[in-house]
Amino acid sequence: MRAPGIRPEGPHRPLRRRPGLRLLRLPPRPEDHLLPPARIQDVICRGADLFDMLPEEYTFQAIIAKLGAIPSSFSAVRLQGYLLQNVDKYRYLLPGNCKRESG
Repeated sequence: MRAPGIRPEGPHRPLRRRPGLRLLRLPPRPEDHLLPPARIQDVICRGADLFDMLPEEYTFQAIIAKLGAIPSSFSAVRLQGYLLQNVDKYRYLLPGNCKRESG
């Protein structure tokens, strides 16, 4: 005689789906179209939202409006010394050079 609640040895019975239960179907991953490097570079250069998310309480425009106008400048005076010493490696970070060279 076996104890109650213990299955007998041997192959287990396959699980049956209970009526009324449905499997959760997830939509395709939304970030798949966000990953191509060419798209990321283009979005960064345009200054757009990289993740295509809905705005939250504050938008970038609202935050910048609170900070006040920041004049556009092609001056490298405020960049760190390391960046200026390695211009060839980080040229795309310098003002006016948004696109990276491949390689």
